[in-house]
Amino acid sequence: MTYCKSCKTEKPTNEFYYYKLTKCKDCLKKASKDWRKNNKSKVKKHNKVWCENHKEEVKKYIKEWQNANIDKLKKNMKKWASKHKEEIKERNRKNYLRIKNKTN
Repeated sequence: MTYCKSCKTEKPTNEFYYYKLTKCKDCLKKASKDWRKNNKSKVKKHNKVWCENHKEEVKKYIKEWQNANIDKLKKNMKKWASKHKEEIKERNRKNYLRIKNKTN
């Protein structure tokens, strides 16, 4: 049994990370969640840098998610399209004119 200094309870040793025996896993998770909530700009900046440095991993993850959630993806695409009809019309019109000018 080990004592958590944060929640002031005695818990089994497996409730603690081996490298951090002063706080239990639950308290560390709560502290981490609170920190992320209070430092959203730092987290956002860190995530952006990470994504830029791991583009291939991100692409692979997105592709896997899309393949595993094809129905959800189609539903979201339809929902987006119904809200952005004018934007889609404008994009289609520009593409039509671009292709038309290329052929002439």
